Amino acid sequence: MKKINIVFAIIMIALVSVSCETYDDAPSEFEPILGFTTATGAMTFNPGQTEKTTSATLYITDASSVDRTFTISVVESGTNVPAENYSFDSEIVILAGENEATFTITGFNLSLQVDELFLVVAPEPTSGLISGQFFTLAMKKRV
Repeated sequence: MKKINIVFAIIMIALVSVSCETYDDAPSEFEPILGFTTATGAMTFNPGQTEKTTSATLYITDASSVDRTFTISVVESGTNVPAENYSFDSEIVILAGENEATFTITGFNLSLQVDELFLVVAPEPTSGLISGQFFTLAMKKRV
């Protein structure tokens, strides 16, 4: 029994001493990923509320030495909110040395329904970047 314990201890020591703390064998040149850090958000209007804002974080996996501007657009295939119910600045700047920027959506209770409607936004494809996560905002009103 003591021999089994000794063999087990030697195996455990060997495993700990050769574990990978770095990934030297992993490819070092991956294309950066650009996307939102959160996939979903919600905006519910109470009776009498006409305007609300929410935000999401746009993130890129590599920082740059210069400011970078990205265009955010509506993904038509997933959006069923009438356009008069939202507004956002389609250009977002990630500053030099930074990995993220805040994207703000303003919602308006003009033609919302009790049932949820969805607004899906995503960064437009950019050469040299992999498109990451979209942001889906569920919008509705209470009666």
